[in-house]
Amino acid sequence: MKNLARTFSTLALCAVFAISCSKKDQLSGAGLEKEPSIQSESVTALAVTCASDSIIGNCATPSGGSWGAIDFDLSSPGRGAGQIQFVDRFNATIQVTSGYYAYIYDEADVDACSLTRSTIVSGAILVSSGLVGYNNTGTGWYNYSLMSPTPTPNRVVVITDASSASGISSASEVYVLKLDNIGYQAGSCSIGQFQGLLTFTINEI
Repeated sequence: MKNLARTFSTLALCAVFAISCSKKDQLSGAGLEKEPSIQSESVTALAVTCASDSIIGNCATPSGGSWGAIDFDLSSPGRGAGQIQFVDRFNATIQVTSGYYAYIYDEADVDACSLTRSTIVSGAILVSSGLVGYNNTGTGWYNYSLMSPTPTPNRVVVITDASSASGISSASEVYVLKLDNIGYQAGSCSIGQFQGLLTFTINEI
Protein backbone atom coordinates (compact mmCIF):
# COMPACT_ATOMS: atom_id res chain seq x y z
CA MET A 1 0.00 0.00 0.00
CA LYS A 2 2.82 2.36 0.87
CA ASN A 3 4.47 1.69 -2.49
CA LEU A 4 1.16 2.33 -4.27
CA ALA A 5 0.65 5.59 -2.38
CA ARG A 6 4.18 6.71 -3.27
CA THR A 7 3.53 5.88 -6.90
CA PHE A 8 0.32 8.00 -6.98
CA SER A 9 2.11 10.81 -5.14
CA THR A 10 4.97 10.75 -7.62
CA LEU A 11 2.57 10.79 -10.58
CA ALA A 12 0.66 13.74 -9.09
CA LEU A 13 3.84 15.76 -8.60
CA CYS A 14 4.92 15.08 -12.16
CA ALA A 15 1.54 16.20 -13.47
CA VAL A 16 1.75 19.47 -11.51
CA PHE A 17 5.30 20.00 -12.68
CA ALA A 18 4.32 19.35 -16.29
CA ILE A 19 1.47 21.89 -16.13
CA SER A 20 3.77 24.42 -14.50
CA CYS A 21 6.42 23.90 -17.17
CA SER A 22 3.77 24.23 -19.90
CA LYS A 23 2.61 27.59 -18.49
CA LYS A 24 6.17 28.86 -18.26
CA ASP A 25 6.77 27.87 -21.86
CA GLN A 26 3.68 29.82 -22.92
CA LEU A 27 4.76 32.91 -21.01
CA SER A 28 8.38 32.87 -22.11
CA GLY A 29 7.88 31.55 -25.63
CA ALA A 30 5.56 32.14 -28.55
CA GLY A 31 2.80 33.65 -26.44
CA LEU A 32 4.83 36.74 -25.57
CA GLU A 33 6.25 37.09 -29.05
CA LYS A 34 2.73 37.80 -30.30
CA GLU A 35 2.33 40.70 -27.85
CA PRO A 36 3.30 44.11 -29.32
CA SER A 37 6.40 45.73 -27.90
CA ILE A 38 5.35 49.10 -26.48
CA GLN A 39 8.91 50.37 -26.48
CA SER A 40 9.42 49.60 -30.15
CA GLU A 41 6.22 51.25 -31.36
CA SER A 42 6.54 54.77 -32.78
CA VAL A 43 4.02 57.39 -31.70
CA THR A 44 2.83 59.78 -34.37
CA ALA A 45 0.83 62.99 -33.90
CA LEU A 46 -2.70 63.09 -35.20
CA ALA A 47 -3.24 65.32 -38.19
CA VAL A 48 -5.44 68.38 -37.99
CA THR A 49 -8.35 67.31 -40.15
CA CYS A 50 -10.83 70.01 -41.14
CA ALA A 51 -10.65 71.77 -37.81
CA SER A 52 -12.68 74.94 -37.46
CA ASP A 53 -11.12 77.77 -35.51
CA SER A 54 -11.32 81.52 -35.07
CA ILE A 55 -9.47 84.49 -33.65
CA ILE A 56 -10.52 87.73 -32.06
CA GLY A 57 -8.08 90.47 -32.99
CA ASN A 58 -6.43 93.06 -30.79
CA CYS A 59 -8.14 96.40 -30.16
CA ALA A 60 -6.98 99.20 -32.46
CA THR A 61 -8.22 102.15 -34.49
CA PRO A 62 -9.28 101.00 -37.99
CA SER A 63 -7.66 103.98 -39.71
CA GLY A 64 -4.22 103.24 -38.35
CA GLY A 65 -2.19 102.41 -35.29
CA SER A 66 -0.52 99.20 -34.27
CA TRP A 67 -2.62 96.06 -34.38
CA GLY A 68 0.16 93.91 -32.97
CA ALA A 69 0.55 90.23 -33.77
CA ILE A 70 -1.34 87.11 -32.73
CA ASP A 71 0.75 83.93 -32.76
CA PHE A 72 -0.97 80.85 -34.15
CA ASP A 73 0.05 77.19 -34.27
CA LEU A 74 -1.65 75.37 -37.14
CA SER A 75 -0.72 71.93 -35.80
CA SER A 76 -2.71 72.61 -32.64
CA PRO A 77 -5.16 75.30 -33.71
CA GLY A 78 -5.05 78.50 -31.73
CA ARG A 79 -2.37 77.43 -29.29
CA GLY A 80 0.48 79.93 -29.21
CA ALA A 81 3.53 80.45 -31.41
CA GLY A 82 3.67 78.42 -34.58
CA GLN A 83 3.82 78.69 -38.35
CA ILE A 84 1.96 82.00 -38.74
CA GLN A 85 0.98 85.26 -37.09
CA PHE A 86 -2.16 87.29 -37.67
CA VAL A 87 -1.10 90.91 -38.18
CA ASP A 88 -2.10 94.19 -39.84
CA ARG A 89 -5.61 95.71 -39.93
CA PHE A 90 -8.10 93.75 -37.82
CA ASN A 91 -5.34 91.12 -37.44
CA ALA A 92 -6.72 89.65 -40.64
CA THR A 93 -3.42 89.31 -42.53
CA ILE A 94 -1.44 86.06 -42.41
CA GLN A 95 2.29 86.49 -41.88
CA VAL A 96 4.39 83.32 -42.08
CA THR A 97 7.11 82.82 -39.49
CA SER A 98 10.71 81.93 -40.34
CA GLY A 99 11.06 78.70 -42.30
CA TYR A 100 7.53 78.73 -43.74
CA TYR A 101 6.02 79.95 -47.00
CA ALA A 102 2.57 81.09 -48.08
CA TYR A 103 0.81 80.15 -51.31
CA ILE A 104 -2.63 80.80 -52.68
CA TYR A 105 -4.62 78.23 -54.57
CA ASP A 106 -7.78 79.01 -56.55
CA GLU A 107 -10.44 76.57 -57.69
CA ALA A 108 -14.17 76.93 -58.28
CA ASP A 109 -16.07 75.93 -55.13
CA VAL A 110 -12.78 74.91 -53.53
CA ASP A 111 -13.12 72.65 -50.49
CA ALA A 112 -10.24 72.80 -48.00
CA CYS A 113 -11.22 69.42 -46.59
CA SER A 114 -10.85 67.46 -49.82
CA LEU A 115 -7.71 68.97 -51.36
CA THR A 116 -4.62 66.83 -51.88
CA ARG A 117 -1.00 67.81 -52.22
CA SER A 118 -0.82 66.64 -55.83
CA THR A 119 -3.81 68.81 -56.73
CA ILE A 120 -2.32 71.88 -55.12
CA VAL A 121 1.16 71.57 -56.65
CA SER A 122 0.07 72.42 -60.18
CA GLY A 123 -1.85 75.55 -59.22
CA ALA A 124 -0.16 76.97 -56.11
CA ILE A 125 1.13 80.55 -56.42
CA LEU A 126 3.90 81.62 -54.04
CA VAL A 127 3.19 84.85 -52.16
CA SER A 128 6.70 86.29 -52.29
CA SER A 129 6.17 88.73 -49.43
CA GLY A 130 4.92 86.01 -47.10
CA LEU A 131 1.89 88.20 -46.36
CA VAL A 132 -1.64 87.17 -47.31
CA GLY A 133 -3.97 90.03 -46.51
CA TYR A 134 -6.67 91.90 -48.35
CA ASN A 135 -7.02 91.41 -52.04
CA ASN A 136 -5.56 94.60 -53.47
CA THR A 137 -2.64 92.77 -55.13
CA GLY A 138 -4.38 89.58 -56.17
CA THR A 139 -2.87 87.45 -53.40
CA GLY A 140 -5.18 88.21 -50.49
CA TRP A 141 -7.65 85.94 -48.77
CA TYR A 142 -10.28 88.58 -48.14
CA ASN A 143 -11.75 91.54 -49.98
CA TYR A 144 -11.47 94.70 -47.94
CA SER A 145 -14.45 96.89 -47.26
CA LEU A 146 -14.69 99.19 -44.26
CA MET A 147 -18.27 98.17 -43.52
CA SER A 148 -18.40 94.58 -44.78
CA PRO A 149 -15.14 92.74 -45.59
CA THR A 150 -15.73 89.37 -47.25
CA PRO A 151 -13.67 86.21 -47.87
CA THR A 152 -12.10 85.96 -51.33
CA PRO A 153 -14.25 83.39 -53.11
CA ASN A 154 -12.84 80.11 -54.46
CA ARG A 155 -9.50 80.57 -52.68
CA VAL A 156 -7.48 78.84 -50.00
CA VAL A 157 -4.14 79.71 -48.43
CA VAL A 158 -1.43 77.04 -48.25
CA ILE A 159 1.17 77.29 -45.47
CA THR A 160 4.12 74.93 -45.80
CA ASP A 161 7.84 74.53 -45.24
CA ALA A 162 8.31 73.99 -48.99
CA SER A 163 10.06 76.92 -50.64
CA SER A 164 8.71 76.03 -54.10
CA ALA A 165 5.38 74.76 -55.35
CA SER A 166 6.96 71.54 -56.62
CA GLY A 167 8.27 70.84 -53.13
CA ILE A 168 4.78 70.76 -51.61
CA SER A 169 4.40 67.08 -52.57
CA SER A 170 7.22 65.99 -50.25
CA ALA A 171 7.08 68.78 -47.65
CA SER A 172 7.12 67.96 -43.95
CA GLU A 173 4.20 70.27 -43.25
CA VAL A 174 1.33 71.38 -45.49
CA TYR A 175 -1.71 73.21 -44.13
CA VAL A 176 -4.68 74.54 -46.06
CA LEU A 177 -6.69 77.46 -44.67
CA LYS A 178 -10.00 78.70 -45.97
CA LEU A 179 -11.53 81.88 -44.59
CA ASP A 180 -15.19 81.25 -43.76
CA ASN A 181 -16.14 84.60 -42.30
CA ILE A 182 -14.59 87.96 -41.47
CA GLY A 183 -15.95 90.92 -39.55
CA TYR A 184 -15.15 93.14 -36.59
CA GLN A 185 -16.62 94.37 -33.33
CA ALA A 186 -16.11 97.00 -30.67
CA GLY A 187 -16.12 94.34 -27.98
CA SER A 188 -14.45 95.59 -24.83
CA CYS A 189 -12.27 98.03 -26.75
CA SER A 190 -12.01 101.75 -26.04
CA ILE A 191 -14.28 104.12 -27.95
CA GLY A 192 -13.18 104.33 -31.59
CA GLN A 193 -11.30 101.02 -31.48
CA PHE A 194 -12.33 97.68 -32.93
CA GLN A 195 -11.11 94.11 -33.13
CA GLY A 196 -11.29 91.70 -36.05
CA LEU A 197 -13.30 88.49 -36.03
CA LEU A 198 -12.08 85.66 -38.26
CA THR A 199 -13.49 82.16 -38.64
CA PHE A 200 -11.65 79.69 -40.82
CA THR A 201 -11.15 76.01 -41.63
CA ILE A 202 -7.73 74.33 -41.24
CA ASN A 203 -6.80 71.07 -42.91
CA GLU A 204 -3.42 69.34 -42.67
CA ILE A 205 -2.65 67.30 -45.77
